[in-house]
Amino acid sequence: MYIVRLIIAYCLRGSIYVGSLISQLRGYGPLANTCDFPPDEYILVLSTKDKRSIRVNVYNPPTFKGKGSKGKYPVHINAHGSGFVITTLFRSDSEFCRKISRETGAIVLDSDYAKAPEHPFPAAYNDICDVVAHVLANRDGNYDTSRITIGGFSAGASLALVVSATMPKDTFKAITAFYPVTNLCLTSSERPHHVEANSRKLPRLPPFLLNYFLKTYIAQTTALDDPRLSPHNNTPSAFAERVLLVVCEFDPLRDEAIALGNMLQREGKLVRVVDIPGVLHSWDKDINVGVENDLKRAMAYDAAAEVLRSVY
Repeated sequence: MYIVRLIIAYCLRGSIYVGSLISQLRGYGPLANTCDFPPDEYILVLSTKDKRSIRVNVYNPPTFKGKGSKGKYPVHINAHGSGFVITTLFRSDSEFCRKISRETGAIVLDSDYAKAPEHPFPAAYNDICDVVAHVLANRDGNYDTSRITIGGFSAGASLALVVSATMPKDTFKAITAFYPVTNLCLTSSERPHHVEANSRKLPRLPPFLLNYFLKTYIAQTTALDDPRLSPHNNTPSAFAERVLLVVCEFDPLRDEAIALGNMLQREGKLVRVVDIPGVLHSWDKDINVGVENDLKRAMAYDAAAEVLRSVY
């Protein structure tokens, strides 16, 4: 079974992005051009668990005066979507990262992470933790370690949520999670699909693909109640005080993310849920599909910038 999943993974990786490939066939538009928003530099963070490094693209704010300068800047750590499997999505959030660096004054660290099946759970989680440890070490002196935030998209948003909940309390001031998978233990039959069923569009994240991603990522020996695996496995008090959840009307992950938001609100967390109408999972990565889509992307990204500014 492992060999079969490995072959499937490599076939999937032949496209730039599975969701984008499907969307192009259906006329929804291609993946956004990441070349328009290049990083200022990149760094390599050594993995503490494996003999490899983690690439991190760095987006500096306009006020950045260079390494070694006396200025200290807030830091936002971003993790891209991938289904925990697709290796070619790193940099797919470049537009978002550049916007956040420009509009909040933060240094944005857009982190890659290990993918299954070569590196199943908890390798991706460990990589993001290593990047957080790099920030806390603050060797160049430019990170304000009292103002760290974390976020991501899809699988990356799930990683951001579990990292925020399992690291020491008050490490993070806020979380920005775009269409996260929040309960990795649900099967297709258990996962609510009524929202997507009401859409006239074919699903961006069909059950067979979501199931493949999760079964490839989660080894059979994994304890499904491991707090590093699913945001829902953690106590609400463990999360950051401010949480932004951006969900999509026609996304099978929508309802479980809203359920997490409700759970955090009952704990007293400041939670903002932005429910984008009429869109599919990862809609913000589509381009050339009209002004309405661009406006919805801008609204969601503006919400993230607003939350981050409020804690910086």
